[in-house]
Amino acid sequence: YCRAGSSISSEIFDIDDRAVFWYEPLDAFYFTKTGYYGRKDQKVLMLHNETDFRSTESWEYTEITEFFKRLYTCRLSGLPPEFLAHRFLKHSSALQDYYHCYQHLSPDSITNDLDRCREHLQDVCGKSVHVSLENNCLDHMETLHNAKVLTGTQRGHYLENYLSTSEMDKARRHQVLRHLVNYRNCLDKLEDITDTCLYKAEQACHDRQFRAIKVVRMTMELVSAVLSSVPDLTVIMFIRDPRAMAYSRAGKRKEEYDILNNLRLTCKKLEVDFKELRAINEAHPGSVAVVKYENFVEAPNLWTTKMYQHFGYSTPRDLDQFIRTHMFSGEDDGKKWGNIRQNATELANRWLHLVSPGLMSKMQDQCSDIITMLGYDLF
Repeated sequence: YCRAGSSISSEIFDIDDRAVFWYEPLDAFYFTKTGYYGRKDQKVLMLHNETDFRSTESWEYTEITEFFKRLYTCRLSGLPPEFLAHRFLKHSSALQDYYHCYQHLSPDSITNDLDRCREHLQDVCGKSVHVSLENNCLDHMETLHNAKVLTGTQRGHYLENYLSTSEMDKARRHQVLRHLVNYRNCLDKLEDITDTCLYKAEQACHDRQFRAIKVVRMTMELVSAVLSSVPDLTVIMFIRDPRAMAYSRAGKRKEEYDILNNLRLTCKKLEVDFKELRAINEAHPGSVAVVKYENFVEAPNLWTTKMYQHFGYSTPRDLDQFIRTHMFSGEDDGKKWGNIRQNATELANRWLHLVSPGLMSKMQDQCSDIITMLGYDLF
């Protein structure tokens, strides 16, 4: 869940030299499939509009399951360049040789290359997955990936024939065709780099004992589908008081409407996810461990031990140092998404002193059942 402490807790897997850590791969996955170009947060992936979640489509179950199986088994060859050139790969310590290889060969950087390609789709797809799907970008992106094997005029004719069956007028078809051709040509340049460097990522992946993936852009229904296909998968479901998550997500201005809307969406997702969790526990007993962020920051050594015991490993050798330098460092790094905290325990509970009694009452009126179900106190 976004703003539930998942970044700082998952970074423990990144410092573990036995693990390959994949940071938020679903952003790249959904861009590969739908061409959306919005902000990289869970709202643009999961919402139908500002107030409702979109329904998960059948292709998501099969495609995400296959995608995760490839990551867990280190079958990286053939993964799309939108993933292999994604900026989030730089967050993985195990993939630094691959990252530096890419940086050395790129005229710019892994941070900017894919964004430059994405610009060609801004007038074609949308700022969210829902809008991109409405704009037929699921078909557009599949066609673009099929066009990889074609060059020059063949590629142009292939894409032109594809668009000829659309309901666009001639001027719009010509405009979309130009954008799609430019995007595919841009991908070719990225793929030249990723193909050259990929062996470094595959080697790093195979050399490590286990793979860890951090996601906040996923429903428990999708988790269930992956569990059914990856039998040795274990899941850590990291949660936080939904009032704290909603308050943190509301941005600097902390408008009451934003806080309450975030809370409503958070509690709705928690309700659906925990209903699915009960089904998962029946089908895959012992596969999911639920950890509260508040407990984790209060006793990080204890709860890291519990998390690692859940999948049968000892804790990382650098855990104590990580706790000192990242959770109780004496100063914050000053970044909204940063992982260095002066005092993680104090920060986790700071929202309690910032929410007015009136707003707290409205929050609890909206979400009291979920708050109490999770074992949090009402005030």
